[in-house]
Amino acid sequence: MPVATCAADRSRSPSSSRPDPADREAHWTTTSRWPLSRPEPCSGGACRAGAALGGGDAGQVDLLGDYGHHTGVAFQLFDDLLPYLDDAVVTGKPATSDAANLRPTWPVLLAHRDGGPAVRRAVETALSGDLGPSEAHEMLRAAVTADDLWDAARCGARGHADRAVARLGELPGAEAARRLAGIAAIAVDRDR
Repeated sequence: MPVATCAADRSRSPSSSRPDPADREAHWTTTSRWPLSRPEPCSGGACRAGAALGGGDAGQVDLLGDYGHHTGVAFQLFDDLLPYLDDAVVTGKPATSDAANLRPTWPVLLAHRDGGPAVRRAVETALSGDLGPSEAHEMLRAAVTADDLWDAARCGARGHADRAVARLGELPGAEAARRLAGIAAIAVDRDR
């Protein structure tokens, strides 16, 4: 993604442009692309620019752009899990923020897509705007942690981290590649 496009996308928050939850089909169709439309994948543009400015060849620029993109997505997907991991004191993220803003995040979207009818109804009720933030958050927590849905959400984040480091061995400098791999690992193994 070009850096200029990232800057323009960063100014358009998905929370301010999400469809009306009353229009169920448009709401769930549009938000199913949520994680990849978030601004965090712009880290690929930053890594690409850094590689180019550092004298990298075209292959290295592309490789580091992909690394940055996948590390950014992994970070955001895992960040979306934080409100369901622990309380705000540990995570540093208000647990009810996404529920209060009726924001369907990565684990919530997976729960809606892959959960049974009761889980889907719980997600839709929690994001309907009819509940208070605390009650909506608890309903979402139950949906996200149901069955194997939690593991699927974590695997999605880890999958992007794995893709981020898959080609780092092609770069010159094993120490730098090791450090980059460490950054990708931290993106999906943290409590804040």
